[in-house]
Amino acid sequence: MSVMMATKTKIRNTVQAQREALSSDWVAETSQQVAERLMNLDVYRAAETVCVYLAIAGEVRLDAVIAQCWEANRRLLVPAFRKEQRDYGLKALTRDSALVPGPWNVPEPDTDIWAEPGGATCMAVPGVAFDDAGGRVGHGGGYYDRLLGAVRRPDGPAAIGVCFDFQRIESAPREAWDVDMDM
Repeated sequence: MSVMMATKTKIRNTVQAQREALSSDWVAETSQQVAERLMNLDVYRAAETVCVYLAIAGEVRLDAVIAQCWEANRRLLVPAFRKEQRDYGLKALTRDSALVPGPWNVPEPDTDIWAEPGGATCMAVPGVAFDDAGGRVGHGGGYYDRLLGAVRRPDGPAAIGVCFDFQRIESAPREAWDVDMDM
């Protein structure tokens, strides 16, 4: 194992231990605060399309963002696993969307219709850890890096790293395929 991979593994293990110790009340309350910060960003307020993730245990829950998007009639997209390509694409999330567990029990819309971001878009990106320069440590599969690489264009989504304060680190180790966050 390379030094870079060992460093990322150490970060993942440390943060995962902290996530496992979180109470559901703390996650709910702090997620609301993080969601409010996200919704106050200019790039979010200007977005016609918002890409969010459906949280797993220990991640910032973006329920308030989802609700606000539905109230404002914004187009809302979430990642979903494409079995044939063995990577992630995007699907629309509506109030009527039935959700099913995808790989790793990540919820996703139960539809065969895929979507592309268009117009002014912002994309909330989960991760294990982030640094202030836009570096991100994910879960290790490279799925979000490939998704961001596929949807990024000059006018494409602004990638916004979303995390709790304890997930902020001084410097995220970067490899050639790692995609930095815009914010």
